[in-house]
Amino acid sequence: MKFKLPILPAVRYQVTIVTKFRVADRVRLSALGQKRAPRARASTGEVVHIPRHKSSGQTLEVLFDGNTRPTRIHWSYIEIDEARS
Repeated sequence: MKFKLPILPAVRYQVTIVTKFRVADRVRLSALGQKRAPRARASTGEVVHIPRHKSSGQTLEVLFDGNTRPTRIHWSYIEIDEARS
């Protein structure tokens, strides 16, 4: 006896959460980010890339002050740095 699996429509992923950030925004680690990464040397940086493919709709690439390479980080770990914007 063969079972046929139903054909499901393709699911479109929407990147809506990270749209509050833009490239070149100054950001800092949020309270959650500081709690999850207590040994982080730098807490402020600049958004350098927002990936648009479906697998990374929750992350951003941030170049933290003093680093030479960007760090991919979840959007909930950072917030806009109002003092330096």
